[in-house]
Amino acid sequence: MGQKAVHILLMMLLLVVVGCSKATEEVTDASQLDTDAYFYDNKERGIRIEAANEWFIEKETVNSVKLKSEKLVAIISVIPKGKTVSEIKRELMASAGDVTLKGEGLNFISWKSEREESILTNVWVEEKPERNVIVTIMTPYEIYENNKEKIEAFRESIKLY
Repeated sequence: MGQKAVHILLMMLLLVVVGCSKATEEVTDASQLDTDAYFYDNKERGIRIEAANEWFIEKETVNSVKLKSEKLVAIISVIPKGKTVSEIKRELMASAGDVTLKGEGLNFISWKSEREESILTNVWVEEKPERNVIVTIMTPYEIYENNKEKIEAFRESIKLY
């Protein structure tokens, strides 16, 4: 009778272990479904990229993520609130060096570098209650027109929450 009790106890233990591992697997799968639906999702910074065809993440830091697609480079940076959009745009333009202003709006600025290989830089600054999010997309000037739609599609896939 003692042996039967041990066997029954072992069977119950095995059943519990198998059952618990299956439940853990299902929870993991359910949580992966939430994040797998997006190309990139950083809940701490409130940044989500819904889809990014032909883009890949090159580098991620605490405050930014750098993405690439062929000759296009995108950097999404999060900085603490403290400066206005105008101040941020002025500082970015001043630190850019020898450039020509190509366009400017309320939360947008664009410039072309005056180098041998000119780079067009488009910057959008989004104000959120506790932070500013800066989206920078750079491309060689001569291929910008051919990639304009790709750049816009990527930018529109960025959601801030």
